[in-house]
Amino acid sequence: MRTLSLLLRIDRRWVFLCIALAVFVPFLTGLKFLQGTPTPATVAVHEYIENLPAGKPVMIMFDYGPAGMPEIHPMAMALLRQCFKRKLPVIAMTLHPQGPRMIETALAKVTPEFGVRYGRDYVNLGFKPGWTSVILGIGSGFATTYPSDTRGTPLAQLPIMREVKDYSDIGLAVDLATGSAPGAWIAFAHQRFHLPLALGITAVMATDNYVYLQTGQIVGLINGMRGASEYEHLVEHPDVGSLGMSSQSVAHLVIILFVILGNVGYFAGRAHARRTGEGKAMRGHDLAETLTRPEVISLWLQAVLTFAILSFLVKDNAFYKFAEHVFVGISAGYGVIVVWHEAVLPILLYRIFPHLGGDPTVHPDYWVIIPGVLGLLMVSRFIPQYAWLSRWPIAFVVGVAAGSSIPVVVQANILEQMYGTIQPLIYHRPLVLTDAPGALDLSFGAMFAVFNGLVLVLGVICVLSYFYFSQEHKRLLGVSSRLGIWFLMIAFGAGFGNTVMARISLLVGRVQFLLYDWWPVVKAGLASLLHR
Repeated sequence: MRTLSLLLRIDRRWVFLCIALAVFVPFLTGLKFLQGTPTPATVAVHEYIENLPAGKPVMIMFDYGPAGMPEIHPMAMALLRQCFKRKLPVIAMTLHPQGPRMIETALAKVTPEFGVRYGRDYVNLGFKPGWTSVILGIGSGFATTYPSDTRGTPLAQLPIMREVKDYSDIGLAVDLATGSAPGAWIAFAHQRFHLPLALGITAVMATDNYVYLQTGQIVGLINGMRGASEYEHLVEHPDVGSLGMSSQSVAHLVIILFVILGNVGYFAGRAHARRTGEGKAMRGHDLAETLTRPEVISLWLQAVLTFAILSFLVKDNAFYKFAEHVFVGISAGYGVIVVWHEAVLPILLYRIFPHLGGDPTVHPDYWVIIPGVLGLLMVSRFIPQYAWLSRWPIAFVVGVAAGSSIPVVVQANILEQMYGTIQPLIYHRPLVLTDAPGALDLSFGAMFAVFNGLVLVLGVICVLSYFYFSQEHKRLLGVSSRLGIWFLMIAFGAGFGNTVMARISLLVGRVQFLLYDWWPVVKAGLASLLHR
């Protein structure tokens, strides 16, 4: 028993090493897990697109950056393949500052497979700052928010956009996101303009967004790397998502093993402590040859920085701190450059001085001076004696945001969720009248729908009773509050499980880069040295 309690003393670096091996081994051995049945939420997105009439545009929002590529990028390429295969025009855009690079990477990979033509079969509208203003602006018209695409071509000159005026002309919008953008699209685009919407999100976000699926606010949801792998099989083109899912599955098995070992060690230690009186149990302390020199240097820099960040798993060190500071500095600098070129120049300076933008025929728009001055007043926060001036633009921003957000957010996140909770248990969806008058559908699916509704109602009541503190939790209230704790723990457990999936997906993404992008360059370099 004492030997089993030593499981709690395993050095955490051995755990990290086992997880690393679990992720690397499937890539090195080609180990593949059998693909299970795709989840209904993923199938719903695929079927919705399959049922769109040919020529109906699909809008894909690339609202993610490099950190979300392991989970989200395979979804993007699978969606593009399905749309191009079905002759559905694709409108790509992003509200994420790093999204333009994601759009370019995905399109560069998929478009050569189908021979599609820019401007006719797909268009890249690029990045625009300001979520609320962009989403609401498109509802009034694409041309008002995006006068031109990323290449500077007016939308009116693009065949794909001639029949697309606003959201009513879009067959489906799919938001591929790693942040809070889905909530904005649901609140402002779906609730206000009734835009059909689907989500492709990281696993860590899934538990927060499944509620929108149950209320019908989204048509489907692609969840993390698993969802990406499922979608690749639905479009009959397994790719990096399916490959990464094998590594993630092995890593999950290793995590489960360590959880079991940890619990065995914990209970063994408790039993040993009770018998010996020692107190509480102790706690554990050929692509490479085609690359140009700048591309090779870029790959080496990425690999070195990856190893520098991972070195923190051993202990805190100077290499990790250097990589961390480089990441923060470059991110801040990139953000400033993007805002300058995508917001300050086209929205402010070029509208006041059109000749600076290369179009002297356009009349100056001096009204934009007002928001420009308000923006400059924000900087007064850095001057103590004039800091009070910043209150005016802050008050304006808060007021406009509250006025435009509160009605739609209440509708999307409160009223719709209440409706989804208080629906009757027995009605035409779970129990449907068959052809025989008076006969009810007693199939497993119908009965499970009724059971699911009962669990939902019971969970809501018990969780609410747990947070009711005006009366002591005794008798019936005590029982319901304790049940509420169980429902909360199940919800937290599901959230933690999705978080683990998301973090393993990030590691899988780095391993894919090291094995498939960087290592071929290393091998090519070693081969050239040996042949000299």
